[in-house]
Parts: sequence; C-alpha cells; structure tokens
Amino acid sequence: MVFILLLIIVIFFFSWLKNPNFDHISVIPVWLNNWSNLHGQLRTSVPFIPLGFLLNTYRKKGLISLTGLFISFIVLVIAELGQFLIPTRYPDLMDVFFGLLGSIVGMIFQNIFKKIETKI
Repeated sequence: MVFILLLIIVIFFFSWLKNPNFDHISVIPVWLNNWSNLHGQLRTSVPFIPLGFLLNTYRKKGLISLTGLFISFIVLVIAELGQFLIPTRYPDLMDVFFGLLGSIVGMIFQNIFKKIETKI
C-alpha cells in the first residue's frame, strides 16, 4: 500500500510541474527525457503501468480489478483537474485515456506474472 501511495504522489508531482518537459529534472536519464518529450501523451501511460500492476494484486477475481481501475481513473481526474490551476499546463482527455490504458496493461502484466509464479 505504501508503494501505491508513493507512486500516486509521483504521478501528481509530474502532472503538476509548470513545465511539462523533464529537461530540468536531473534524475531522469537523457534518453528517457527525450522519449517522453517526443511522446507526450503516451508517456502518461508509463507510471500507470506499475500502478495498475500494484492495484491488481488486491483483486478478488477476474482479469482486472474494477476497483483498481476506478482508483486509477480518480487519480487521473485529480491530476488533470489540478492542471487547471497551473497557467502553463492544460488538462487533456486523451491523458485520461492513455493513463487508463497504462493501468490495464499493468493489470494484464500482473496476471501474467501471477500465472508464471504459480507454475514455478
């Protein structure tokens, strides 16, 4: 649960930066910075892959956790609404789509991981 909360804080941090480019953040490798600047909306899905993976570990049954998907949606909506308060940023509905897509991919990875783990 602590990792989920930390990941959500990181998502909010990057969503609410004044400058959406990561050039000024020295801990991000140059290759990742270049990739994220080239693929602005697709990069939204990246932090939601591990979030979906972690949230799906709490599912009771089925392929994906509807509760986890709902939590991802709420995080996305808060992150996008927060951008209304930042003059240099703007919310985008496609970011919500790509974030949910990232969560679903993470949940599918978690299912694959769990199946491999049970076979070992």
